[in-house]
Amino acid sequence: MRRMTLQLSFIAVFLACAVEAGMPEQIQIYEPKFLPAEPGYQYSFPRDHGSHPDYKVEWWYYTGHLESSDGRRFGYELTFFRFGLDRRAEIKSSWAIHDLHAAHFALSQIEEQQFSSFERLQRKGPGIARTSQETLDIENSGWSARLHGDVMKLRA
Repeated sequence: MRRMTLQLSFIAVFLACAVEAGMPEQIQIYEPKFLPAEPGYQYSFPRDHGSHPDYKVEWWYYTGHLESSDGRRFGYELTFFRFGLDRRAEIKSSWAIHDLHAAHFALSQIEEQQFSSFERLQRKGPGIARTSQETLDIENSGWSARLHGDVMKLRA
């Protein structure tokens, strides 16, 4: 609560200083332009397994059933999301926030009737989160989905 009070106080002081200094009459707001998803798109695989940064939102969704070597049964869901934020090409830094990457993993242990879920939310950045535009090659904080030949390998 104390931290929130300090943050609100900082914002109030900042706004008071801005008003005192005089605000510009017109403020430019950057609105990124993304392509709309429309019928008629011609898919080409394996390229279209990869990311499409000209579009604002995309996801890769996997579900299935697994059985361990001792016969235990599981259900799983693993989803990766990419949310486009900033498309300005002049921002060249590998730390610029052009995308946010989210991931969700859920595991059901059938016999135990237990359900667990986990999430990740990261900015795009070296060693943090990324997607490839060439093929399926997604990573988010150690979780991944990759295409190896005709096999998709998942890790969570």
